[in-house]
Amino acid sequence: MKKIMIGLTAAAVLIAVGCALRTEHVIDARITIDIRHIEQQAESVLDFIEGEAEQLPAIEAAETSAESSRIGPFLKALYPIRQAHASELKEDSPRIKEIAVQLRERFPRIEALKRQGIIGENDRGYVELRPSEALQEDTERKEEIQKLIQEENKDRRDLYTEIVRLNQDQEGLSLTVVERTYARKRLERARPGEYFRLPPAGRDFEEFRRTLRNKQVEGKVEPQEWIRITAVRR
Repeated sequence: MKKIMIGLTAAAVLIAVGCALRTEHVIDARITIDIRHIEQQAESVLDFIEGEAEQLPAIEAAETSAESSRIGPFLKALYPIRQAHASELKEDSPRIKEIAVQLRERFPRIEALKRQGIIGENDRGYVELRPSEALQEDTERKEEIQKLIQEENKDRRDLYTEIVRLNQDQEGLSLTVVERTYARKRLERARPGEYFRLPPAGRDFEEFRRTLRNKQVEGKVEPQEWIRITAVRR
């Protein structure tokens, strides 16, 4: 009986550790944060901004599952790193809805410029003006686009900042974590013809490269390089 219990315990520990490795985001050597709930929220927010959902839902904080509560002691014993759990995250606020509406209204213009290759998404969740021969002689249009980019990036930063503010009691959650989460989600949703700049070498680059598994790209898949999505594999 004792051997059976030991075997079951070991199996539970291995499953728990495997789950932790798949879902955690490492902030530094001492702190990890489970970002699944931020990712889920990003999907809902982007669905609304891009017109795939007519309403921005009031998303409830995720609850800790019974399984997580049972295996928690084993994780603490084998993996003594402080974890920030998704169940503690909060994200619903009138301010988020206000910003999302502004981003939704601007989305068609941003999307059109992305399809033309005039602007691209960077690895921090913002848009950038790309080199364009068409704009070299049309300075008036270039200024209009730069103003649009500034407005877009201001709203995006306000959105990310508000998410961090609402979850300020969540250890390890920072503006950088939220920015990178939204950047990666935008890369997942990228359509053919859109440009994206990859992160510097490191863990973030590897995560973004894995996101490209179902996409065909043009350009070097290397740190800090611009790539162009040419097709999405089904």
